Amino acid sequence: MTRLADELLDWILSPPLHVPDALFADPGPVSPFSRATYSASDVLLVCKSWMRVATPALYATVVIRSTAQAQALALALSRNPRFGRYVKKLRLEGVYGQYSKDFMPLMTEVTDLCLGLSVRGSDSITRLVSGLKTLNPRRVILTLPPVQTNAKYPLLLLKISGCILCWSRLASPFIDLQALSKSAALKTVHYPLLHWETNALLAGNPNKLLENPSITILVLHLLVTQIPASQVSQEMQSVPASTMARLHISLDNRRPCKLGSLLPKKSQTVARTAITSNPFYHPLAGVSRDVRLEIWSRIFSFAMESDCDVYYEPSQAARACITGERINKRTVRSLLRVSREFNIATLRAVSRRIHIENCFRLQDLGAFFSRNQALGAWVRAVSVVSSPGLLCGIVEPIFAVTTGVCKFTADALRPALFPAVRRLFVSSGLTLRKLVLVGGRRLTRHSGLSGSSDPGPYPGDTFKDLVALEVLDWDVEYIAFDTSVVEDSFLNLRSLTLRRSDPTFVDLIAQCSLPKISHMMLGQHFVGAAALFTRHGPKIQRLVAHLGVLQGELDACPALQSLELSAEVKPSAIYSRSHEHLQMLKLRWPTGSGSACLTRYRNLGKNLLPDNFPGLKTIVVMEMKEIWPLSEREIARSPWPKIAALFSERGVSLVDYTHRAWRPRLQVQ
Repeated sequence: MTRLADELLDWILSPPLHVPDALFADPGPVSPFSRATYSASDVLLVCKSWMRVATPALYATVVIRSTAQAQALALALSRNPRFGRYVKKLRLEGVYGQYSKDFMPLMTEVTDLCLGLSVRGSDSITRLVSGLKTLNPRRVILTLPPVQTNAKYPLLLLKISGCILCWSRLASPFIDLQALSKSAALKTVHYPLLHWETNALLAGNPNKLLENPSITILVLHLLVTQIPASQVSQEMQSVPASTMARLHISLDNRRPCKLGSLLPKKSQTVARTAITSNPFYHPLAGVSRDVRLEIWSRIFSFAMESDCDVYYEPSQAARACITGERINKRTVRSLLRVSREFNIATLRAVSRRIHIENCFRLQDLGAFFSRNQALGAWVRAVSVVSSPGLLCGIVEPIFAVTTGVCKFTADALRPALFPAVRRLFVSSGLTLRKLVLVGGRRLTRHSGLSGSSDPGPYPGDTFKDLVALEVLDWDVEYIAFDTSVVEDSFLNLRSLTLRRSDPTFVDLIAQCSLPKISHMMLGQHFVGAAALFTRHGPKIQRLVAHLGVLQGELDACPALQSLELSAEVKPSAIYSRSHEHLQMLKLRWPTGSGSACLTRYRNLGKNLLPDNFPGLKTIVVMEMKEIWPLSEREIARSPWPKIAALFSERGVSLVDYTHRAWRPRLQVQ
């Protein structure tokens, strides 16, 4: 890399230092740079040649989010004033008047300026304005006004309005100011609308902006998904065509379009042109029939998906359907009638995922596979929800023909259905990679639903056919096994999850070799893991333990790298343990604002000894909440920077669920 020409090195280093314009010009209330996971300046620390070549790209876009960063920038430019000429885009998310007046005069080539309207009582607006007057940008963006304003907010807007007349090159501002109507250099103006009101649009500030003849495009930003087109068509008939041509609208931060394009068009008679299709044309004629069917099947699997909400709650009809009503039946019927190849490809796509819950539809499913015997091999995912009417005699013939299942999930599994599941092990043992078995939550040995006809205990070679299984999630309590003779199984198993199980199943797992096991999860209701740690502990690299771990269990896992603990585990159960190679600790403790929630993290940070965990580098807060301050104003109120400092003193980095750590550079040192 040191022998590369500077031009090639510049092309290589520019992408990681580039800041997209969509992020730079984001006017939202939350800064898009508040969730940065790395510092762009790290590229310059590799070597001196990289620093020399990458410095112009680093200073091309400058984003200042705190007083500490403004102070550092002013110091850097005071030592190297020529770096100021590299700045093309400047984004200030605060006033920072104490330092902005020092570095702005050195930025003589700034073309884009983004200003945040967040102002504090101690900020000096006069110093900021003196620095702004030394700039002459072509584009200016003001972020949306803050939720809470103070007495200096109107003064800040007034001072910025006065700067507009000084910027002779200003051509495209994104600001809500009447001073824009007096600038003769403007071409494009962006105006934010809180809601659509045609009368306010024609009589308010937008109309005053349209009085400026130099403005050729006025973009109205409306944060809604749609506007009442009928209302627009009625109320804007009186708008002159010349004015309508200058109006553009952006709905929900999408690409601007002409406002007139949203109005209903007058019906026009268009002469129809006959299109002569080629009856001899066959799509994908250059490939074999098997490849062609596979391509069409994958395309149709996306085309027939129904538009379901993320929080979709299936109806009773959906539960009865073998596809769970996840497909559009109308689209399926249309595809089935196109051609014979489309018919076969569609049936393959339909049978790719099967859902079994209602026993009355199983007869239809059995008839479907009897008419199309080859389709059983195309089933890739099967999910079963057990019900009292679901019997082995009905399910087992279906599992016998599904020879290519990759994922099988059974919920509320009754032990009486396990013989049918064993039939699936035989038919799909070469392809099954993920197995999830969840027993009924209300089943007991004396309830009558646990399966009085259960032929268990099952032999020790029950799982011998699962040669491709990689993920096993076991949560079935009343299925027993004969462990007197156990055949080595699960040779490719990598992840094992145990929540509830019969002790004989734990003995069976302990007697297997599991040469590729690396991840283990022990559920809240699981007990008796001593045999597992004794046999498989040396191979475990990632462990999830809801009830915590004992020192003996940690000693049995010398290769352990990641440990995840639930909310029930106390801090004393962590810092009183020790492990030499543990690198990451994941905690599911709550992160609420109450003192009880934060006390756990503080106690762990104060009592954690580096000698007990010499390899520990990262502690992850697993709760999916924002813990780090998003602005400089929130730093003083947030307890998390101080908690992160406690762990940092012990050489441990505290990160959130996105693995983003606190950046002390936002604070004045």
